[in-house]
Amino acid sequence: MRRVAAVHRHLVEANFAALELMSRSKDNLSREILKLILNYVQKMIAAWWDISSHIEDFDARPGYNLLSEKQASFRKQLLSYSERQLQSKKVAKEIYSILPFHTFYDITSLSQFINFIHQNSFEQLRKSLAQINLSATVVRVFGKKLSIINLNAENIIADGEIKSLFLSIFLEAFDEQQAREVETQLIIYDDYLIADTALGLHSANIQARLAAPDEGGMVRVRYQEGFINDGRAWRLLFLSKVLHAYGAHVEIVELHL
Repeated sequence: MRRVAAVHRHLVEANFAALELMSRSKDNLSREILKLILNYVQKMIAAWWDISSHIEDFDARPGYNLLSEKQASFRKQLLSYSERQLQSKKVAKEIYSILPFHTFYDITSLSQFINFIHQNSFEQLRKSLAQINLSATVVRVFGKKLSIINLNAENIIADGEIKSLFLSIFLEAFDEQQAREVETQLIIYDDYLIADTALGLHSANIQARLAAPDEGGMVRVRYQEGFINDGRAWRLLFLSKVLHAYGAHVEIVELHL
């Protein structure tokens, strides 16, 4: 159970490592950096397979083949460009576009592909955990569903009350308007919380441990804004509330509502 969760955490780490490289190099992308990004994508696919291949009554091979073929196609196409071509608007669209897509076959950019693997991995994680009769708890906040995977023995909700300090603190960040926009999947185990939160066309990964700093307590947020400003204000407000709830001082500069 925890091994699968650890593999999934590595997938999320690779996801944000790739996005961070893409964000930092958008104005000076080189072939070497592109190779590093593609290597992180390969790690994500390997982790996806590790999670999915152990699911009973589920043939993960076709999905793995589709992901591998798509990754190979991106690698061949993108690495065929010269350093100068990598700076063109045409190639930038093939790499950075995060426009919505309906199906896997509608994916046209590397960023969309990375997002697909990342989001689909949560479905595979739920299927894997369901084999040991561990299912996600669904909580409604202002009518919005939050999917929570609790790897601890203790119930996080009992008699209609939230028993998990992690969850109660995290939910403080929600208000009625934001709850309609935010899609969140939480994993709670021991004194750790991992939250993957879809914020419009962007997402944030929040990791926290409830303990004093000198005992390993921490709050870690990975968030990439990308190139779309629509909704940025409420995304920043949501993240600032999460950080504030976990004890961090937050200051937002030039917030335009």
